[in-house]
Amino acid sequence: MMRIIHYLNQFFGGIGGEDQAEYPLTVTPGPLGPGRLLADKISDAATIVATIVCGDNTAQYSPEHIKAEIAGLIEQYAADALVAGPAFSSGRYGLACAEAAEAAHFVGIRAVVGMHPENPGVNLCPANVLIVQSGESAMDMMASVGRVSDVVNRLARNEDLSPDELKTCIKRDIRFNAFSAENGAQRAVDMLLAKIRGNTYASEQISPHFPRVEPAPPIEVPLSKIALVSTGGLVPKGNPDRLESSDATKWVSYSIAGRASLNPEDFECIHGGIDVTHINNYPNRLIPLDICSEFRAKGLIGALDDEYYVTVGNLTPVARCEQFAIEMTAKLREKAVTGVILTSS
Repeated sequence: MMRIIHYLNQFFGGIGGEDQAEYPLTVTPGPLGPGRLLADKISDAATIVATIVCGDNTAQYSPEHIKAEIAGLIEQYAADALVAGPAFSSGRYGLACAEAAEAAHFVGIRAVVGMHPENPGVNLCPANVLIVQSGESAMDMMASVGRVSDVVNRLARNEDLSPDELKTCIKRDIRFNAFSAENGAQRAVDMLLAKIRGNTYASEQISPHFPRVEPAPPIEVPLSKIALVSTGGLVPKGNPDRLESSDATKWVSYSIAGRASLNPEDFECIHGGIDVTHINNYPNRLIPLDICSEFRAKGLIGALDDEYYVTVGNLTPVARCEQFAIEMTAKLREKAVTGVILTSS
């Protein structure tokens, strides 16, 4: 019978909510929380020998240490496989599940992770990890655990996944090294010639597909009203609205009425994926209010909106960013804004 070790965050481990996000990594024999449901569904082929619980913040503060601890526990409990989650669309939880999967990969056992396709943890899991698609939230817990259990049962019995089970696993375009009789230049020329001749060919590089956005018509400067928008995470000191430094769940706006520039005493950058030193020293590097104020005085801009709009792009899913844009655009139209200067990190 396959021995499973299960990874959960503090919430699903029954410790608490965000107030317990720094809960230390602990291990308990047997299943906990959703692991009990999983244990029932895999009881004929596998057993959950232990459950690891770790706070989401703790997992991010010292990921290498956490991975080493998990690897040690896998060996201590002689686990044959690791299951993590389901993490649904929770970004920090998903990243922690990816760390747990890396630990499993390091010690040479299989890992099965439950996540929503938009979870940033999907792209950080090792190539051999099976990521079973879950819903966005815990409302999909029963169905998500059911899909995970189907995959675990197949692994425990050394069986291939069925077509339906393969459909529940998130397909990732992962690149592998391969040897070829022809070098890259020859293969590229062959593909080019095939394209010119109208023959079929297969690219070796799979690129992401984003919708084409047609450029807007030019703005009439005297009538223009410009808004400043950024994905770089510049907020008033103290981050009053608790904008996340990664995997943002919201966008916010702040008044710049009466200001010709942004000073470092009042603003700070909370972006979690860059060195923010230079921005904190001079916030106009990210939100260019200083130069825009000069342009307005010179007549190069008709007017400036009295707010700036900000979120954080770091690890934030594309679909969520699109929703932010729809919401921002609605507000900008209400304020008769005709153009946006969009800055990033």
